[in-house]
Amino acid sequence: MMSRVVLLALYLLVFLGCMGDRARVTDDLSDAGSADTAGEHRGVIQVGDRAREYLYVVPESYDGLHPHGLIFAFHGGGGTGEGFRGVGLEAAAGEHHSVIVYPESAEGRWNDGRGTAAADVDDVAFVRALLDLLEEELLIDQERIFATGASNGGMFSHRLACEVDHFVAVAPVIAALPSAVKETCAPAGPVSVLAIQGTEDEFITFEGGDAAHDRFPRLGEGGDIESAESTRRFWAETNGCESEVDAQELPPVSDSDSTRVLFYEHQECSGGARVEYYVVEGMGHAWPPLEPTAPRVSGSTSGQINATDVIWAFFTS
Repeated sequence: MMSRVVLLALYLLVFLGCMGDRARVTDDLSDAGSADTAGEHRGVIQVGDRAREYLYVVPESYDGLHPHGLIFAFHGGGGTGEGFRGVGLEAAAGEHHSVIVYPESAEGRWNDGRGTAAADVDDVAFVRALLDLLEEELLIDQERIFATGASNGGMFSHRLACEVDHFVAVAPVIAALPSAVKETCAPAGPVSVLAIQGTEDEFITFEGGDAAHDRFPRLGEGGDIESAESTRRFWAETNGCESEVDAQELPPVSDSDSTRVLFYEHQECSGGARVEYYVVEGMGHAWPPLEPTAPRVSGSTSGQINATDVIWAFFTS
């Protein structure tokens, strides 16, 4: 039987492995200059009695004259904002005239609504405060404010779609809708949703239920989540989309990869919203096509879909 220390180490490997190399948060990261100049910028904002850290990256395309989009990127449980840069969102930020912001969670996890984070951590207030701050410092296009995230960060993206009306679209990866969030979800208006889930994910199980690892129950944070189908149907109904759609099997990118991608597209939604769902048959808890560090625990990735490319296409179409 695995010791608690070994289980904790595996847990960290799962979430940090697919999010890129973890980097220690420091105060001496070289800044690119003032808050609106191209490059990396770090800051701290007081929310209640907590000092909250964040990092954002301004692309070379930013000139202070033309509004840029803003993408909030939320790391997975046990990860860091710096580590989540490994999914590669910044590579196309200049092309799409977008600023990427990586908020830092408190105590390594987001309060995504499952009741598993510290009760005094108000991450929704943190996001609202950070939105206000960035809109003061940068010229932001109000029609292009988005959120994405992996696992715990993806579930928090679901919650933000319900509670913060600034977000035009969210794109959770390996993350279902927390059941408690579904019960109270009341978006102010239509919000587009793209999601990617694997059928063999033992943390965020395709069938829903308790979000604890099937074989290593001490891994993960637990808490009830909706099934992939329930999550997809909820967002289609909430956005007034056509409810019944057939899955399209997408052509494989690699014949040597046994995973397959089913694509659900709900159309005729209210207010121009869209709901798109990618079900990856055979994929586990990974940001595809990145390889997880601990596949024995997380399961395999998929080379049949690139989550980062799909998200950019969704946010910019």
